[in-house]
Amino acid sequence: MDCAKKEWKNWEESQECVAEVCIANTVDELREVIHRAKDSGRTLRVSGGGRGNAYSGSFSGSPVVVNTGDIIVMTPYLNKAWPLRDGSNRVTAQAGMTLKELDVILRQECLNLVTETAPNFLTVAGAVALSCHGCGRDSGTMSDSVVGMTLLDHEGELRVITEDEPEMLRAAQVNLGCLGIIIDVTFQCVPEFKLRATDSVDLTVDEALDRVGELFHTHDYLEYFWYPFCEHVWVKTWDRVPYSTPNVDAPGKYEDLKQRFLGFTSDLILRFATAFPYATPLCDKMLMAASPNQTIVAPASEVFHYQNYFPKALYDLSYAIDNGEDFSRFRSAFEIVRRKVEEFSKPKGSPTSASPFAYGPGAIFPQNFIVHCRFIKNSDGYMAPAVDNQHTTMFEAVTYIGTDNEEFYRDVEDHWLKLGGRPHWGKTYRPSLDFRALYGRNWDAFNRIREHMDPDGLFLNDFMRHVFQVRQPAA
Repeated sequence: MDCAKKEWKNWEESQECVAEVCIANTVDELREVIHRAKDSGRTLRVSGGGRGNAYSGSFSGSPVVVNTGDIIVMTPYLNKAWPLRDGSNRVTAQAGMTLKELDVILRQECLNLVTETAPNFLTVAGAVALSCHGCGRDSGTMSDSVVGMTLLDHEGELRVITEDEPEMLRAAQVNLGCLGIIIDVTFQCVPEFKLRATDSVDLTVDEALDRVGELFHTHDYLEYFWYPFCEHVWVKTWDRVPYSTPNVDAPGKYEDLKQRFLGFTSDLILRFATAFPYATPLCDKMLMAASPNQTIVAPASEVFHYQNYFPKALYDLSYAIDNGEDFSRFRSAFEIVRRKVEEFSKPKGSPTSASPFAYGPGAIFPQNFIVHCRFIKNSDGYMAPAVDNQHTTMFEAVTYIGTDNEEFYRDVEDHWLKLGGRPHWGKTYRPSLDFRALYGRNWDAFNRIREHMDPDGLFLNDFMRHVFQVRQPAA
């Protein structure tokens, strides 16, 4: 085990603190960290990353990990997985395993998760603990595939949670790192399948809004991407097909290189738009022009992980919003972004012009990247943003850090909150929110379990004490 006082940063370097950072990869080492924290009267938070490569850092843009002056622990090589040999199609994966590593085990067992996150470098524990959203009309987030979990509790004892304790499982599924240190997670998987994946840029924004219900109900998976100042929406639809279906234009051996190139060029374009705001409409049209227009058939994991390289400095406001029966709340949540983009940019005529001279004096371009809409069903975890919803859109309004965006994002977030939205725990949002009001009885149920599992608040940082209304401990 290695412990040292150092500066901890998330991957985007938007959250940072000075803490004692410990690298631990066995249960005994983690027990030692717990005793170290308790003996010194400090608290403990768990961070993703720790392997030393460019994408090995906590991918959370919120203050869920920040633990100034206390302890942050990483488990980069607690990364084994094994199938349950009982015919249940279940696989147990350790906390520090990346989704890319998990996919290898699933392929060996001819299994798939029903949904995964777009990037494959997230760790199992991080993806589950923060309800990192997958996609799918009939699936919730990755957390909803969790059927068991092993935690190391505040006393350093292993606590195994199964379906025999449904309330405990609902708390563990999205535990925010507040119940203990995740050791391993058991996922319910399904027999392997392929996806027929279609990318289209044919629908205008209005057509995409009008047809959202039709597309949601006729496809297994649906995503929208809209670049501000563009007339059309990039639409992704995926449908399950048998694994025996032949591949069609499946990602090849150069896919990783292709994704690296797209991530690098997107970063350059966004940096330019941020430095020269009036170039934003032109830059967004360039990004939209690079959107694919194709249909492929490929193994599910190759389709799920369509983006593994990102521009680094992204401000990513993300909320889960119940669509309602007629998708009226979806439309309202989307329209507020479009309306505010136009209001701030002050177009003289068309709000989709690429010319910098088409926008009036004092124009502001607060969002220069995408609006991303990912459609899922409700979630079961008490603290899942989509809990108790009927069917949900995970909205993201993303811009490069450095744009003049404070008022814009405040207005958008206010509107999303009025629609009953809840923030994605791992993205950007207003940390002063009243989370008890947002989650109601689910907050109460989770907090009762949290107080039982961690009566001394060992696993709380300042932000989590605010979330669960716990008084700051005396110095």
